[in-house]
Amino acid sequence: FFSSRRRHTRYISVTGVQTCALPILGTFYLTWLLFFRKQIDFRFNRYYLILATLLAVLVPLIHLPELFPTGFRNPIGQLSVVQIREVLVGSTGSHAAAGDGWPLATVLWGIYLLGMIVMTVRFLLSLRQLYRLARKSETKTDAGIKFIFTTGRLPVFSFFHLIFISKEMFENPHAAVIISHEKIHIEEKHSLDLLILEILCIFQWFNPFVYLIKKAVKENHEFIADRSM
Repeated sequence: FFSSRRRHTRYISVTGVQTCALPILGTFYLTWLLFFRKQIDFRFNRYYLILATLLAVLVPLIHLPELFPTGFRNPIGQLSVVQIREVLVGSTGSHAAAGDGWPLATVLWGIYLLGMIVMTVRFLLSLRQLYRLARKSETKTDAGIKFIFTTGRLPVFSFFHLIFISKEMFENPHAAVIISHEKIHIEEKHSLDLLILEILCIFQWFNPFVYLIKKAVKENHEFIADRSM
């Protein structure tokens, strides 16, 4: 019984810590939306949004007893665990009450895990699609940048040192502006920001603020590239 209880408590702790990131990230996002969104220091916005997302996920994991006196607990990291325990175990503390609560904890953990699996598969399939596109397409390397000549109606985009563009557009003299735009994305390492956010989306798939921040980061990347030209 106690082994089972410890196992379920661990499940609740993991999901509880991840859930704690929701209000933290929401606070960071709303602060940015109200005070920083309209400012023209786009690089500040970039670093603020990325660091805010990382902090929202990492803060609940911090073991504050190492920084504060003995007996002090991180209220953020403990909040969800305490609340869920109260719902599951109840005030009687009987074995029957605790036993009735464990299936719910397992269901919650299963839903969270299923969401992670779906997002991981989606992420890996996207990388695989890029890899296959780069492998089967005609390429050209110039100044350390590899151009992948695509077919169909794919938009022009970059991924780290790769620029995906149709050969017709690449040979069009008017495409120089578009190519310069994508080169700025490469120089600024914008793909790294998006990769970090995609990985965080795997763990925070239920958090709407992650997707709002990812959208804001993409828009901010475009502002940086347009201003740098």
